[in-house]
Amino acid sequence: MRLDNSSVYDYKILLDNFGEFRGFKELIKLDEIIDRIDRFNFANAKSIVLELDLPTKIDLSKIDVIVEHINKNICKSTELMITPHLDDSLKEDEMIFQVLIVENKIKQGV
Repeated sequence: MRLDNSSVYDYKILLDNFGEFRGFKELIKLDEIIDRIDRFNFANAKSIVLELDLPTKIDLSKIDVIVEHINKNICKSTELMITPHLDDSLKEDEMIFQVLIVENKIKQGV
């Protein structure tokens, strides 16, 4: 996964504004992604960053299904950023999938 200076800057802005994130990055089969995503609660997400390393031969409707599934589980105010990259070394049924879920800072007792 590439992490260029603009990406680092974007993540820094997100963390400065919201403070906490969780997520995962892994090589995964396309038919397993929805199950993997469903392990996360998106209810408190302020921003979601998806970085996808995709095979050069991929049916884009599969990506559409993933994005639609995430959209169904987030608030209308949640910002969703998607960055795709092509990777010739990946098989047609796999991708490197990274999701970062940025949430509000938790305020301790007032």
